[in-house]
Amino acid sequence: MTTALPKKVLVGPLVFDVAAVAGAKDWGLTDLQAGTITLRAGMTPEMQRWILAHEVMHAALFASGVMDDANDLTLTEEAWVARTSPLFADALQRSPGLAEFLAGAA
Repeated sequence: MTTALPKKVLVGPLVFDVAAVAGAKDWGLTDLQAGTITLRAGMTPEMQRWILAHEVMHAALFASGVMDDANDLTLTEEAWVARTSPLFADALQRSPGLAEFLAGAA
């Protein structure tokens, strides 16, 4: 049994509505202004999990302020991970069904 795609993802102070949309141009898209994470409908469950995790990381980048430093090429990988990992963990803890969906739990 596959866990359903979560309807909302909470990342720090941000709330994103999540939906799979037929005909979506991108595999996944995080829209900060609209407060949405859109996945292309029709992907396998494994691909949906991978793309949703990817989009949650984009949301964590927005929430952490790292995007303000996106053009700073001196920012190390460790600095990016240190800034975003607490927000990713927060999203897993506070978003109903997100951890179970990403894990493929029944």
